[in-house]
Amino acid sequence: MAACGQAFENQMSNADACRILRQAIDKKCTGADEIDWLNCDVLPGCPGGVVDGDHIRNCQLRIEVSPECADVYLVECAVAKLDCGGPSGDQAGGSITFKDVCNNLTTTLVGKGCAEASVDCTKFVKCKRAAFQKDDLTACVKAVENESDCGAATTRAEKCTIGYKYCTD
Repeated sequence: MAACGQAFENQMSNADACRILRQAIDKKCTGADEIDWLNCDVLPGCPGGVVDGDHIRNCQLRIEVSPECADVYLVECAVAKLDCGGPSGDQAGGSITFKDVCNNLTTTLVGKGCAEASVDCTKFVKCKRAAFQKDDLTACVKAVENESDCGAATTRAEKCTIGYKYCTD
């Protein structure tokens, strides 16, 4: 362990650490157990800063040796942190998942005459595994509803900006 205020021997960004932990969780939690997004402000828990890579690798291994997904949630990880910032944005009540965004946009586009099978949500949302801003989706849906047909509605949906956080794709 590094002394206070000194860099760790094996440091990594909070975002990189979050991706590693997300991948470990994804190996155990699949199908119905799959998590939609991992709050990187909580685990690893150092927004804008760096964490001890050795602690992350230890946590990763503890997750990977868990017998099943339910056991993953019982894993406790101690992660040394340096130069952390505070969480940015409202992620408590204002977050929705990719599935929520996709379902809302698909329903709206189908209402404008688009065939459900032709709606590709990845054209509208660039990160499948993140927490999305509900207010941005609401504004996008309203804009799409104001269009006259499927083509115009799809073009409008593609121009929407739906903010997200914790992208670990």
